[in-house]
Amino acid sequence: PGSLQRKMTDRSNRENYMRLGYFADSAINGLFNDVEATAYWRDLETHVNVVPNTNNPATFVDVFVVGPTIYGGHLKGVRELAPRLTLTLGADWYYEDREGSERSVRGGPRAQRDPDTDQLSIGAYALGEWQMNDAVQFNGSLRLDNVRTRIDTAFISDQETRDLFVGAGDLENTPVTGSVGTIVDLNETLSLFGNISNSFRAPSVTEISAVGTGVNPVLRLPNTEIDPETATNYEAGLRFRQTDFNFDIIGFYNDLEDLIDRDAPTSFNGTPAVQMQNIGEAVVRGVELLGTWAATSNLLVSANATYTRGTDEVTDTPLAQIMPWNGTASLRWQPRDGTYLEGVFEWAAGQDRINPAQERPDDGYGVVNIAAGIDLSRWLDTTEQAMLRLSVENVFDKQYRLPTTPENIAFPVSPSNPLVQPGRNATVGLSMQF
Repeated sequence: PGSLQRKMTDRSNRENYMRLGYFADSAINGLFNDVEATAYWRDLETHVNVVPNTNNPATFVDVFVVGPTIYGGHLKGVRELAPRLTLTLGADWYYEDREGSERSVRGGPRAQRDPDTDQLSIGAYALGEWQMNDAVQFNGSLRLDNVRTRIDTAFISDQETRDLFVGAGDLENTPVTGSVGTIVDLNETLSLFGNISNSFRAPSVTEISAVGTGVNPVLRLPNTEIDPETATNYEAGLRFRQTDFNFDIIGFYNDLEDLIDRDAPTSFNGTPAVQMQNIGEAVVRGVELLGTWAATSNLLVSANATYTRGTDEVTDTPLAQIMPWNGTASLRWQPRDGTYLEGVFEWAAGQDRINPAQERPDDGYGVVNIAAGIDLSRWLDTTEQAMLRLSVENVFDKQYRLPTTPENIAFPVSPSNPLVQPGRNATVGLSMQF
């Protein structure tokens, strides 16, 4: 009460999606034993209406986020080289075409407010799996990626900034990653496993496109020399397997380098500015617990819990947007194949290990979801599969926020700072196989 009230409404949030797949589990030309190929197209569009001050509703802004339009797919083949040796070869690609968002003030003409961007990612990989004997299995993989990000520099209004970006060219990364791992069966119920891998995260199109004075009120300098964030990941655990009960405990340790700060302070011609820069190193470690219990032939109980702790090694402060203890517990009743009823409880503990310069303490939450599936084949008098699926998420319409959601602590807490998760919502799906 007494504070400025702001209203924001999602007038439409539309998604079109199409996916095609081909799967074969028999030899093709003597090359592979199994082949899998997919291709998909996804198109999004959002219209947001904002009234900055509800005391003056005649002043409103409409924001139109056109896209992105995404194309992607993958191709994978599996070949058995020997009775205990399997080789998997594959490739995948992803192309995102993002038009600049548009804005209309008080119902006026729509004007572009962000540059057009696109990103193309192509990767190829090989995975080898060797069952050395009945108790020991080894696996290793190698992957090569090429990620290229482009921005429409013509949109940048500041000539000096545009010249800097044009001179630097498009951003391109070609990282090589891989992993090695093993599984050792101690007996019929217990197994040890371990894995070492490296990974990377290239800057997204939204991070790259935040440049110039034609996009933001603060001058943002381009930096196409930015390196991707990289990590070396260590994982080890214990698996317990019985006919009606399974349990896993997994420990992980991730060593991150070249963390990206979108708002690193800098200057340009004596004027304060910000720039995306690689700023430091961090460690993320934790433990994950998973278990399932088949209480009866048609009743399954499952649960999991994860604890994650992240620390910036340069400043010795907690990493922001790290989930505290969190997990799920579910009860699934399946009287016959294809028909089920399931209840899921999602929870997270309160977050008090924070970086106070970037976030505030957060309360924990618990959310209940329910879902059901009905096999319609028996009523449709067909041998082909026909499934009706229904679900209700956040049944009790609880208001909560994920600790991983960004916020601006310079402003008070509001429905959008940090963003509140969706309330009660329902979905209905029908799938038919023929």
